Amino acid sequence: MNKGETVILKIEKLDATGKGIAKPEGFVVFVQGGLPGQKLKVRIEKKKLNYAEGTVLEVLERSGMETKPLCSVFPRCGGCTWQTLPYKEQLRIKEELAKEMLLHIGKLDASSMLPIIASPSERHYRNKMEFSFSLNENNEPVLGLHERGFFSRVVEIKDCVLLSPESNKILAFFSRFAKEFNLPVYDPRTHQGLFRHLIIREGKNTGERMVNLVTTSSNLIAWPDDLIHQFASFTGREGIEVHSLLHTVNDKVSDIAFGEKTNILKGRNYITERIDNLLFKVSPYSFFQTNSGGTAVLYRKIKELAGPGKEKSVMDLYCGAGGIGLYVAGEARKVIGVDSFPQAIEDANENAGLNGITNAGFFLEEAKDFVAQMVRMKESIDVMIADPPREGLSPVIIKGISLISPGKIIYVSCNPATMARDLAAFAGFGYKINSIQPVDLFPHTPHIECVADLENTN
Repeated sequence: MNKGETVILKIEKLDATGKGIAKPEGFVVFVQGGLPGQKLKVRIEKKKLNYAEGTVLEVLERSGMETKPLCSVFPRCGGCTWQTLPYKEQLRIKEELAKEMLLHIGKLDASSMLPIIASPSERHYRNKMEFSFSLNENNEPVLGLHERGFFSRVVEIKDCVLLSPESNKILAFFSRFAKEFNLPVYDPRTHQGLFRHLIIREGKNTGERMVNLVTTSSNLIAWPDDLIHQFASFTGREGIEVHSLLHTVNDKVSDIAFGEKTNILKGRNYITERIDNLLFKVSPYSFFQTNSGGTAVLYRKIKELAGPGKEKSVMDLYCGAGGIGLYVAGEARKVIGVDSFPQAIEDANENAGLNGITNAGFFLEEAKDFVAQMVRMKESIDVMIADPPREGLSPVIIKGISLISPGKIIYVSCNPATMARDLAAFAGFGYKINSIQPVDLFPHTPHIECVADLENTN
């Protein structure tokens, strides 16, 4: 088997990134888009000593579990890669993959894994989506998501199954506006052009919406008034409420939906979202879980694990806009939240005030520095909640938390691989795993959230 060669493969299972795995004569081949049970014609794109990667040329035999895709642009769109897997199968596979990470990476007993909790909604569940502008083969502006396997290409999206019907109408409006106004779309190769990204955020439980158009600074004077007029007419005609219409300027080379300056074109610079009985302010770039219904399920589980105790002190490490810390504050003596993103801490403190919560304080600092300071000051905490980014916790932070020695650690993770690694490290410091609860926040994708309950045995 060599690079460029065409081979016939039978997909046996999926890996943690959602790729199909075939094992011809014991050699591992990863195939993007492959499903268990499929027989595929595959072109080998990369060959290494102990594995290869390939792309599907033709489906020779379909999988017995395969269903019709949910949208017309599957599988070109790189958004939700598991559309043709029934949702029950998605849940089963995610639970199995999380167990595999525990066994093979953490060398841990997988019996602590509880049955996965499904997302309350399988469709229209996302409260935030980022779309990119590009040019199609006819040199016309299109608005959509990056094509699977081709970051430089964009697939036009007209009706995304992850978005609400109202947000899909907003997406269609901006697609029409770009074509009708004939403004240049940004080209990442030449770094010329105007329109770059469209970000839509939605309060699923408040009905509030934020629309943020990201452009370069070229031709800034030519279009804003016309956009505001057309958009106001469109939303009035459709009966769609938009509480925040923003314009962000980004002249950086990197292809990110973030900028140096954000202007308010109409409304205000935030929306609100309600999770059970708490109201949260959501700013343009503050982190908030993208599945509001699933977030409520996740927060309830964390609160249950933290347990009641008016004398308990709780730390929310990587607190973002304060969601988890504020949700458990009613069952604690005090809550301390820590994050390194200034806007997140500003939002967290405002969210505390918004909900009349007086026993929570939020601090702008790197997690490792805050933990190190607590170790130096010999400060203690009863419950440590850690919700790190995908790369997990560094060994320095794990050691620091272990030296602080909280009675309970609640580890929240969107990456079972780094979670397994970190749980094994905590086990080395005397922490016992009581349970791991998978929660599906991302239907039709391989991503999964897990909540681990660790108990100090020292």
